[in-house]
Amino acid sequence: SNATWGVGFDPEALERGAKALREINQSPHAKKVLDLAKTQELTKQQESKAKEAEMKAAASQYSVQQEKVRWEEQRKYAQ
Repeated sequence: SNATWGVGFDPEALERGAKALREINQSPHAKKVLDLAKTQELTKQQESKAKEAEMKAAASQYSVQQEKVRWEEQRKYAQ
């Protein structure tokens, strides 16, 4: 019961997960499943890195644009 394990903990879910893992490990396709999961994770990481690079490039471009605006403003006041 929740009183024994603490609020929100479901030991039955843990048991179901352990049973599913045992079944996956016994499957002849276990290595393929694991390889697919690894490939999917690597793909997600690469997509995340690409998105990070895009964001850095956009931030850099914004910074350059701001600097141009500052120079234009200074040039206007200098004349």
